[in-house]
Amino acid sequence: MFNNKHLSGIGLLQFMGANQIMLTDEFGGITLMYSATHRDDDTKNAPKGDTDKDLIDNFNKLFND
Repeated sequence: MFNNKHLSGIGLLQFMGANQIMLTDEFGGITLMYSATHRDDDTKNAPKGDTDKDLIDNFNKLFND
């Protein structure tokens, strides 16, 4: 279970609650409810480029130099 965790591509997850589901005596489960706050943190340092070569060059500058 996640609470106040930042997940890449999703943002901040906050646990809101849970409900029990009973289908039969043998089958059941739990539903977990979350609130997701989306932010631009995941794309702030992402390499950008108009062509594949530009993208690769920018990636190498950011992460390999």
